[in-house]
Amino acid sequence: MRRALVPMLLAAAACRPPAPLAPVPPPAERAQVNLRLPVGIPNPLTLGLMPVVDPEGIRERYAALASYLGEELETTVELRLAADYSDAIRRAAAGEVDLAQLSPLAYVDAKAENPNLYPLVANISEGSSTYSAYLMARRSGVPIRRVQDIAGRKLGFVDPSSASGYLYPYAFLIERGVDPERDCEIILFRRHDKVLEALIQGSIDVGATFSGALIHAERAGLDPSDLEIVAKTGRIPHDAWVARPTLSPEIHEAIKQALLRLSTATQRGRKVLGLVDSINAFAPIDDHHYDRVRAVQRSVPR
Repeated sequence: MRRALVPMLLAAAACRPPAPLAPVPPPAERAQVNLRLPVGIPNPLTLGLMPVVDPEGIRERYAALASYLGEELETTVELRLAADYSDAIRRAAAGEVDLAQLSPLAYVDAKAENPNLYPLVANISEGSSTYSAYLMARRSGVPIRRVQDIAGRKLGFVDPSSASGYLYPYAFLIERGVDPERDCEIILFRRHDKVLEALIQGSIDVGATFSGALIHAERAGLDPSDLEIVAKTGRIPHDAWVARPTLSPEIHEAIKQALLRLSTATQRGRKVLGLVDSINAFAPIDDHHYDRVRAVQRSVPR
């Protein structure tokens, strides 16, 4: 019945005069929006980042974002790179940084340490609010064609506080009858690029990482052409951007809105976000956004 209605509706629409085109509003840029900033924004405002890949590369890619936030908030933004996952969690929970980008499980851990930690936004990357975790192997290595072949092999994880580099792959293996602790030799590398480097060099047989890690491997001069995906181990919500709880609600909102105004749909957004891990934009979140991560966490020993 609905198919029959389509030609009739199209014919009726053709008989009407065309509606005048509405002017396309320009993207909301700082100069076009009269914003009243709250008092008390720290100077410098410290932005904590996690060393998920090469630290110097992270600093370079986030420099433009720091400058953007400084302009929007009329302050100076200082990047502070944590030593490792545990350090990033501790700094955020202790309020040692004003703003922090935390990977999903790191956020869950930090929130458990400090329930007042305030989530602002999450990444939208490559057009999606979630990303994939992978188990990868070498085509030229020992034959690993199915998940059960991972038993008895050297398995590289990132860090117990990494969702894609530990939690989701670990839970995936347990569900399919492979207990990493019992059946594999586990090696922790603390960074995603180090897992791929070890896998390419042949010092491990299987590596757990995130879908964007291959891009970072190529940037670091590694050749991932021999790697293949053994399994995709689940979709994960993207990183949380969290604010220090002792900042005022007005400052929280100012930071949040500055991030929400940033999008690769605008020329300025493309310039700022062009190198930042394929981030397209940001979306508002609350703590429940990561409840699925907590559910997976309960199934995995750490």
